[in-house]
Amino acid sequence: MSSVPEDLKNEVIMITGLSGYLATEQCKVLADQGFKHIRGTVRDIERGKRLCKYLTAYCDNLGVTIDFVKADLFNADSWITAVN
Repeated sequence: MSSVPEDLKNEVIMITGLSGYLATEQCKVLADQGFKHIRGTVRDIERGKRLCKYLTAYCDNLGVTIDFVKADLFNADSWITAVN
């Protein structure tokens, strides 16, 4: 894997569909690489947190913060909110 500049590791990284398998695995890769702030979109925040409880614990152990944000594919405004 290529080296990631240290200053980028403090930026917020957004992953869509965080409760899905591929997004969960990508989140773990980013956490292992030293990224500290990950924001994941989910359709339902409570359900996303429940499905990702092991991912959250994994990231907590590495000092990584995960934020869950609601996003709807059919609502452009929800995506604007998610990236801000």
